[in-house]
Amino acid sequence: MAIEELFSKWRNSSHRNKKNATSTDIDDALVGWLDHRATELVRQNQLQWDRYLQSRTQLLMAPAKISAIVVFERYDFSFARMNYNALPSCMLTHAEMAELDELLATPPPTWTRRMTIGPE
Repeated sequence: MAIEELFSKWRNSSHRNKKNATSTDIDDALVGWLDHRATELVRQNQLQWDRYLQSRTQLLMAPAKISAIVVFERYDFSFARMNYNALPSCMLTHAEMAELDELLATPPPTWTRRMTIGPE
């Protein structure tokens, strides 16, 4: 669910119609989290509010530069998810994603599946 929210360009908590949304619409949850965290850092004197406001738009647009997320569970490839709302310059093709899926789903010949760290 968090990945879906991160890749969403529509305001999920808004009652605006998706037909009227623009490419600059950002999920309200991301806006809220960034503003909340920035406020905490300002209170701790670790960030200046003016500096945060200068970079806020870039921070909000960062998910559009992510073309895909690849998730591993321990040492195994779990799944990959494309971002269909990525900027055109950052987007992967379906062929590239399928290639990546295949590459990651097949362990290399020297891969040891039962690796242990520390005493057994």
